[in-house]
Formats: sequence, C-alpha cells, structure tokens
Amino acid sequence: MSHIVRMTGFPPGGAPSWALAEPPSWQGFGPHSATGGLPADPTGWSADFSAGLYRRSGLPLTANEACATLRNSVALGVEAGGALRQFAVNEMPVLAGLGLDVWGQCLNKCEIYNAAPADISGLVKSGAATSTLSVVDDSAEILAAGLSGVCSGQVYKLDNSLGATNARANANKGIAGNTNPHNLSVYWRGTGMAGLDFSETADQVLPATYERYDVNRTPASAANYWRIHAAPGAVVYFILCQLEERSLVSPPIVTAGAAAARLATDVTIRDFGALAAARGLQDGFGGSIRVNLTQLSGSAVRGLAAFGADANNCLKLQIGTDGKVRMILRKAGADVLTLATADGFAAPGPKVIDFNAVPGTGFSLSATGLMPPASIMSSEALPGIDGAAPSVGSLFGALHLNGILEAIGLRSAV
Repeated sequence: MSHIVRMTGFPPGGAPSWALAEPPSWQGFGPHSATGGLPADPTGWSADFSAGLYRRSGLPLTANEACATLRNSVALGVEAGGALRQFAVNEMPVLAGLGLDVWGQCLNKCEIYNAAPADISGLVKSGAATSTLSVVDDSAEILAAGLSGVCSGQVYKLDNSLGATNARANANKGIAGNTNPHNLSVYWRGTGMAGLDFSETADQVLPATYERYDVNRTPASAANYWRIHAAPGAVVYFILCQLEERSLVSPPIVTAGAAAARLATDVTIRDFGALAAARGLQDGFGGSIRVNLTQLSGSAVRGLAAFGADANNCLKLQIGTDGKVRMILRKAGADVLTLATADGFAAPGPKVIDFNAVPGTGFSLSATGLMPPASIMSSEALPGIDGAAPSVGSLFGALHLNGILEAIGLRSAV
C-alpha cells in the first residue's frame, strides 16, 4: 500500500545535486528555472519541460513550436501541490515545475469514476445494517484539495458511525475480470479506519482532507471487485474511484464511456528532419535526458526517446523492466547494438541519462548513480534519423514512460 506523492524533482530556488559530472553546456538545459533565461544551445534542440524553456539551434521556441502532441482524449495530471489539472484533446500535458507527464493508454474498469455523481448508481452497500451510503455535497473540502477543477463537489459518503461491524461500498461494475495484478485507487477523507481492497485485508487511518490512496492487489477470483469498507465508527467521503489492470497507479481517469479509457499521449519533436540534416545529426549526435522516476521497475519497458525512420530502424533509449537503462541501435527489425547499464536504479527520484552515438568513434551511455558508464567502439551507421519525427517519452508511440520527463537536450557530435 502507498500514499501517492508526486515528487517535485528539483525544487524552485534550489539546484540539483548531479551524481554525474556537472551537465556539459551542450545539453541545452540548465538545472532548473531558478537559473533564469534560456540556456545556450548553439547546435541542437532542447526542451526543459519543468521550467518551460525550449530552444532549437540557439533560438527560443514556444512549447507548441518545439513539440507536437497527439492524444484523442482529455487527460488529467497531478500538479506539484496535489491539485488536478485537465488537459484537452491533443494538449501537451506539461505540469509546471514538474515536467512532461507522458502516459500510455489506461483503462479504468471501475465505472463509478463519475466526478459529479448524482446518486449511488453503480455502488451497493453491504455489511452493517445501521450504515448508510449516499451522495452529499462536500464542495469546501473538494476545493481545499485542489479537485474542484474536475469534481463538482458531490461525493459518495459511507457512514458507519453507528455500526458494530464493517460496512461496505461495493462497485458492482468494478470487476477485475481476471486474476492479473490490479491497482485500486480513490480520493478519500473521513474519520476512523477504512480499507480499499478486493478482500478487506487491511485498515488505514482516514485523512482529514482528501488524499489519493492506492493499493496493488492480485484478485483471488476474476469476480472480485473494487470496494471500500468502513470499520465500526468510521465515516468515509470518497470520489474518483479507479481500478486498473496494472501495478502502477496512473492519474485519475474520468473520460466518459462504458469502459473509461484515457488514450495514450504521443509527443514528437517538430521539424526535426530539417534540423538533423542541417546539423549533420545523422552522422553522430549525443544528448541528455532528465526524468523523475516514481517507481524503479515495472512489468513493461518504459520509453525515454526514439530517433529514426520507424520502430524497426532507429536509435532508442529506454528503462527496462529491471530498472536498467539501455540504448539500442536497431536496423531492419534487428538490434545491431545494445548498451546497458550494469545495474538498475537503486532508488526513485530525479535521474540524468547521458548518451552519445557517433559511428566510428563510439557509443556511450551513463546514468545517475549507475557506474561505470557503458561504452563500445562501433562503425555502425545511424539509420537515417533525419527522416522521421523523434518520439519523446515513448518509443514511437509504444511503451510509454508513464511518468514525468523533466527535460531533454540534443546536440551534434561531429
């Protein structure tokens, strides 16, 4: 179990403590917005999403001039202070002070995701006969929690203040459907002890103000469903119920539909082909990527960036299921060169990944806290990176980062 806390990375007014050498000037971004102004970027392209600074060939850009965004649904993000922000269709999901919040497609199996419930449809009460389940107005607390931009103020209330046994609010359309690992989450507050689980195995002290709470569970049966239980004497106010078939909790999904899905966010670098041709990037280039990891490993690869004609002919950078960082040169559907750090990340938090891809000179890869750097001499040519728009935070629209990408900078190496 865990309380969800979005890490702020490098705090405004402070400088990061770089585990590697100080960032070389070609990276194209400074430690944080506190440095003021745009950093030097004479030969490449850079985007510091956390500070809102973008450059190409030394010239400043707007976010939309730097990147193109495709997502055919709205999306929610969790800001540094915990407030929810809604992003419109195709709006770049940049959270001020945090960075680019890039997610793959997510499905909420719990159909009581409504952020403005009018009644308790989709919920069934069970347990203590003296308990009550209702929809009430909790606008003041919703506003205080930063949820008012999404929620109407109407919330569910499970009141077991007079009960001698547990009371339950069962989502009759929040069924697991299989026995794969699932994540259950909710924004809740109240008094006393309550649990969020398939099988009521643990209690938590309810917070006085709304907090997001999640648990990772493997259902014992495909028929298990999302539910809250309130211990005797407890009162629970809750909203934004979520059930996902994954171990990682994603931002709230409130998109309307029988199966509420937020579609993937695909971000690419605009006009990169012209830049690559003008600067000779196809003959060799390097870069640096700054991310803020909230988890070390996962059930799927997480993409950092990919450059090339397509998924079969490209240079890609990723974090593996083992937490190791990899740079892979791929041609005609085969991996012809792979560099990997010797170990995976030992702790979550801000990380910097530096890489170089220079045919005939060498390929190298290093990352915060993962020493020594990986390197190899190779004459393998790059696969025509000037012919496609690189992806940022995914691998050509697949295997998304599912988290915060703070900054990325690129430069010519020749």
